[in-house]
Amino acid sequence: SLEEQKGLSFNHFVKLVRMEYRIRSKKPDTGYQMVASSHAFYKDHGAPEVRFSYDVSPMKLAVEIKNAKQWYEFVTKLCAILGGVLTVLGLVDKSLYGVLNKTKKQRQGKLT
Repeated sequence: SLEEQKGLSFNHFVKLVRMEYRIRSKKPDTGYQMVASSHAFYKDHGAPEVRFSYDVSPMKLAVEIKNAKQWYEFVTKLCAILGGVLTVLGLVDKSLYGVLNKTKKQRQGKLT
């Protein structure tokens, strides 16, 4: 109801930051990023009010996306992954062989 909202006031804040995007050394595109927030509060006296505040940042955020990675970087990472997988499989194989060989000897009574 209107009586419950007596003295309700709002503050709205807006901040703008200039952004420059450059993709693969082409002409840069300029844009703005906006952050907004609001705050509501009750005043004991006076008329309700609405305030709008804005701030334009003097700084610029530059985002540059360089060329795609070279083919040899892909091959290097692929070899590293395959090497790691083969190493882990080798460790698992050796561990299972040792455990199974020990239980086999225990069953045959050769282990003291």
